Amino acid sequence: MMEFDSAQIGAWDTLIRRGELAVAGRAAAARPLRIATLGWARLSQQAREGSGLNLSASEFAAAMVARGHRVCYLRSGMEYSLRSGMHILMREVWRGVGCFSLINSPNLAPGNFNFRNVQAQSASPAQAALVVGWCKAVRADIVHVQSLEGFGLDTVGAIKAAGIAVVMTPHNYYYLCPQVDLLAKERAVCEGHDGGLRCEGCLSHAPDAQRELEWRRRYQSAERVAGPHALAELKFRGREIGARIAAFVAGEPEPPVMGEGADMPRPGALPIRPPDAVQRVIAAEGKLAACNDYGRRLIAGVAAMNSADAVLCPSRVLMRIHEAFGVEGSKLRHVPLGQPHFDALRCESEASPFYEEPMWTPESPRPLRLAYFGNCFPNKGLATLCAAIERLDDVTQGRVHFVIRAAGEDRPFRAWMAGRRNVSFLGSYDIEQLLSSPGEYDVCVFPNMGLENSPFVVLEALHAGRAVIASDLGGPTDFVKHGENGWLFRAGDADSLAEAIRGLVRGERRVPSASEVHRKSSLRSFGEFVDEMAGVFESVKG
Repeated sequence: MMEFDSAQIGAWDTLIRRGELAVAGRAAAARPLRIATLGWARLSQQAREGSGLNLSASEFAAAMVARGHRVCYLRSGMEYSLRSGMHILMREVWRGVGCFSLINSPNLAPGNFNFRNVQAQSASPAQAALVVGWCKAVRADIVHVQSLEGFGLDTVGAIKAAGIAVVMTPHNYYYLCPQVDLLAKERAVCEGHDGGLRCEGCLSHAPDAQRELEWRRRYQSAERVAGPHALAELKFRGREIGARIAAFVAGEPEPPVMGEGADMPRPGALPIRPPDAVQRVIAAEGKLAACNDYGRRLIAGVAAMNSADAVLCPSRVLMRIHEAFGVEGSKLRHVPLGQPHFDALRCESEASPFYEEPMWTPESPRPLRLAYFGNCFPNKGLATLCAAIERLDDVTQGRVHFVIRAAGEDRPFRAWMAGRRNVSFLGSYDIEQLLSSPGEYDVCVFPNMGLENSPFVVLEALHAGRAVIASDLGGPTDFVKHGENGWLFRAGDADSLAEAIRGLVRGERRVPSASEVHRKSSLRSFGEFVDEMAGVFESVKG
């Protein structure tokens, strides 16, 4: 059985017609659009679920409501129930956006949970039909696909076949890669799928999709009865015990219990990336081929993008790679992102009485402050930064201080840097903390090891008027101009990163002022971003 509650949709529609969801003080759009948005994270959670992708999706949806358009949102792949069959429920109204959930999706979200469910990723006709029915029920003029994680790739073609315009914003490489980020075994940039053969076993730790789906159905149903807090500890312990049982059955040693001591295993360093990594990825994708279900999934992903009216890429690197995989160039358009908190960071920087002064010079009485924002996953390059810190001479060590804000399991990194008084680990962060963080550092370090799209970390630093030291790989090369608003170094090359830091301390490289960073950077306001997006929507609607 598959259904959606038309009464709920009617109630939401009535609220809109009565103006009860209008934003005070804003005039209605001259030609209000009905926009249906697809994604996987809960919109009201913003960056807390789905990170930058969901923050971007949520702020844009709310901005279109503020301009007088009618926006609804459908998430999929996250909510499950013991009730049989797929169905769609309205969950909440957030900043004027009607938020719906597709329950019991055959495709799990986030995408890495769905890695082994490759056939359903390629095509889930029943789910696609349900989504099309919902789009018609909300009378969508246009569907904006922020993410298809949790949906089948055939969803786009089904919507287009129903006569509804579709615009896609790829925030990662999900349409080309079931791992999501084009990383082979989450450690190296994938340089060729080989018809899907190299995808097999890429995510060895990915769960069995059907078991995960059933677990979510039972757990979430129990959670609705007992409450989320009552089951939180059981959820953690149950999975930990399950992992230990699996290790015992397989004859493997139990997972080690990590402590805080300096004897903790050091995070493995990743290989130095070749300077032509992006070109090598592009060269490896001469034509699409399918040797297995993963190869067929790639073909389905490219077909989905080619069936859309427009594919709006936040970075030129991502656009080039998608075109190399077979996405039609006429569909692709470079649309850099804007965010309200980017504007807030820039406004705060411009208001500073020190806006025109260099952030730091070798004559400054205090150390040069460098900051890392991100997580502990290998592709973010924290191991490269720690290795570079090790390589700094004593004089340089005495003139620099590192502030590390890393979400996730940072204990191995803390142990690695133990005893270094010039390294501070401050844990994870949220937007509120981020808005006050520019006062804590002079230069941002983004040592990424993967093909980042449009990293918020880099854009946040540049809007705050802070120079960036970044890897010469992926999206950062769109925004960091070597020697002007920052410096690029070979991805994974700790010696090169260490030398860049030494150059700043010695004065061989000058730390620019916030005003210089702004003048040398190609930045846009949130309003400019929304204007361009709205213009695309108008053009494809016809």
